[in-house]
Amino acid sequence: MNKIKKEIDLPFEEGVIYTTKFQTGELFLLNKIIWKESKEDGVVVKKMILFLGVFSSSKHLGDCPLNIDRLQPKTETAYEEIELCEMCKKPI
Repeated sequence: MNKIKKEIDLPFEEGVIYTTKFQTGELFLLNKIIWKESKEDGVVVKKMILFLGVFSSSKHLGDCPLNIDRLQPKTETAYEEIELCEMCKKPI
């Protein structure tokens, strides 16, 4: 048995400070997540479309919109045990 390390992205939470993907890596306090609901095959699907929050260096601007792809999610490290073939070392 071998352990494989995996980084798992955690869901975004309101009231948490995240780092932006900008070159400066600015801090952004996420105040609100804007969702869009739609029906697909009779099932209601919620999709994140926008974040509202405050940039730590520009608090005087108040809540600013930010696209969902501009924040780095918090991550968690998980280990998964798998069996490897003794000959070729590939997962079984």
